[in-house]
Amino acid sequence: MKIFIGSIILLSCISNLNAQVFKLENGLAFSKLQTKGIKGANIDLYPHKLTTYQISLGIEYLQTKHFYLSSSIGYLEKGGKYTDIVNQSMSERHINQYITINTLTCLKANIRHEIYYLGIGPRIDIRTNHKVSPPDIPSYTNQWPSPNSLVYGLKCEVGFKLQLKNNWEFGVNTAYLPSFNSTHSSSYNLKLRDQTFTLTFMIGYNICK
Repeated sequence: MKIFIGSIILLSCISNLNAQVFKLENGLAFSKLQTKGIKGANIDLYPHKLTTYQISLGIEYLQTKHFYLSSSIGYLEKGGKYTDIVNQSMSERHINQYITINTLTCLKANIRHEIYYLGIGPRIDIRTNHKVSPPDIPSYTNQWPSPNSLVYGLKCEVGFKLQLKNNWEFGVNTAYLPSFNSTHSSSYNLKLRDQTFTLTFMIGYNICK
């Protein structure tokens, strides 16, 4: 909660830097966990994709004709799933829940009432919870890597926005979230690294028009 409140205060301070668009983003995250650190072993613990939920609040500021900065704070779920090949009804899902914070440097092109943009910037995910489904999985899985509290990486985003009446904007974007460190790690060098993509719908309000 302290992290969330602090991030909201930070966004409020940033909003004084010629903030022009306040936005709400809502959509889906598609992720899986890749196994690392086992030399010579052909194994992947949670190779199947998991579809989860994400939402964020953000601002766009320091706007010029072809450039702006975008900062946001949100809620993100990502993880992986294992499904038994023989018995498809048997599956195990590992989901990490995060407060995610990012700032993107964006390049844009205006075409009539449309804005096309490409952005990239640093990202930090702060884990708030870890869920395993079903909860009554065998006890040996307790030996699997533990989730890390912080995950550092980038957010690479491409999308477009429509400028509507009364200063409103509506947009769609997709993003790739590469991580620098592992999502899960253990003392015996077994690591899980997430591979995550997002699809997001955005509604924003331009306060400078």
